[in-house]
Amino acid sequence: MLEARRLPSSPSDPVPARLAVLDGLRGVAAICVIGYHEAGLHGGVGLLGTSYLAVDFFFLLSGFVLTRAFEARFATGMTTAKFMLLRARRLYPLMALAAVIGAIEVLLRAPSANLPTALVRHLLFLPVMEPGRQLFELNGAQWSLLLELIANLAHVALLWRMSTRLVGLASAACAILLLGFGLHYGTLNLGWTGSGAWLGLARVGCSYGLGIVLARVLPSRIAPTGMTWRLPFALLPAAILASALVPGERGAVVAQWLTVVLAFPAIFLVALGAEAGARANAFLSWIGTLSFPLYAIHLPLLMLLGQAAAGQPASAWLRAGSLLAVLAGAMLLSRTLSAPRRPAGSQADRPVDHPGAVPAVRLAPAPVGVRAEP
Repeated sequence: MLEARRLPSSPSDPVPARLAVLDGLRGVAAICVIGYHEAGLHGGVGLLGTSYLAVDFFFLLSGFVLTRAFEARFATGMTTAKFMLLRARRLYPLMALAAVIGAIEVLLRAPSANLPTALVRHLLFLPVMEPGRQLFELNGAQWSLLLELIANLAHVALLWRMSTRLVGLASAACAILLLGFGLHYGTLNLGWTGSGAWLGLARVGCSYGLGIVLARVLPSRIAPTGMTWRLPFALLPAAILASALVPGERGAVVAQWLTVVLAFPAIFLVALGAEAGARANAFLSWIGTLSFPLYAIHLPLLMLLGQAAAGQPASAWLRAGSLLAVLAGAMLLSRTLSAPRRPAGSQADRPVDHPGAVPAVRLAPAPVGVRAEP
């Protein structure tokens, strides 16, 4: 049964919009994703093979920050339509641009009569629900933004009305399902293909729900612990990399699952109490601001740059140049598309956005309209 929850603050009490260390971790997670994709495009991910787990950290972060920023507003009348419009305004422009970049890359690599249809699908967030194909072939990352929006819709329509205990039980149920799916398929990198799209609901339900629970049970202001911001910065990639070192398929899946349900929340708590000076705060804010444009454009842009350099040896200089081009593009976009203006005097929070999840990278993805191997 649904029950109203006592909210920790009134809607007029602004939730801190910038949690600097969490913002910085958002950037670190995005870098893990970029490293995973860039390595995959050049022959193998190696130790970065479990960096797709960064998406689960993004879901955790999103559930926490959006709960703090919006649940009191839901209780005082913010409508579902208004909330979802805010989310779409934040996420859509960059994802639309990324789809166009992806369409240009496909046009150069393997022109297809189905390309216009694929582009329209991306622009309308309509996935390809066919076995063996990516949900979004022009920009593989878009599937996780669809899951993010589904979680946002569930949040405003239902989850904010549920007790913390019920949300926690739902998150735990999703965690158990995720472990079962992982053991069955031999990986937690689930939810990005047409045949397994529904598996992604367990991923987002587990971590997004846990983020909601943490936002409700933790005090509104966390006392500083004296730990430096560098500690969670080191712990997040270390936890991801450590999960790649566990031998055996089943053992590796369990390690990845424990990283999601135990290590990530622990790192999150460390980050909430970590301290940073003025210069560090500026850096953390900068890398956090870059994280979503970096995530949104990096995969199609890296592939487009690869097409432009076709026939050239994949030297370290060429790969570094491609990464610098992605960084430059993200810096430009962070000043334009990714930060819509607010009315003067608005207390609206700038939520920590979820840059998205990452499908496994294929060196040469199937052309649009051509079935990929399952």
